[in-house]
Amino acid sequence: NQTRYISDQPAGCVFGFDNQRSNDQLVFITEGIIDAIHIRGVALLGSSVNKQQLNILNELKRKIVIVPDRDKNGDHLVDVAIDNGWSVSFPEWKPHINDISDAVKHYGRLATFGSIINAINESPLKIKLIRKKWFN
Repeated sequence: NQTRYISDQPAGCVFGFDNQRSNDQLVFITEGIIDAIHIRGVALLGSSVNKQQLNILNELKRKIVIVPDRDKNGDHLVDVAIDNGWSVSFPEWKPHINDISDAVKHYGRLATFGSIINAINESPLKIKLIRKKWFN
């Protein structure tokens, strides 16, 4: 992995939380800041969620959708989603597209966002089945 940026954030930080609108019905969670910026989501700055971040996200009182990267860390984030009753989006991107930033470069921002919306899964069983294909 190549470092894209240097960041020094407190442990409980949820990047982009302050950009969420009160009338939004969904909040998209990503690992990285750049991915979150592309879709006006929030970033965990990693693939795990601590108690402070959980509290912050639950304050939003809306449907939470994880958009995982296509790697081991993203796979771990899917476990976090299942454990917390969150939805997961597995967009139908070409196999070489690893994250939202890659998708935006390849498909454009609007098409990427639409593919994320269209691929939201709420069922834990369906999430577990689709994840096998997504991470291969």
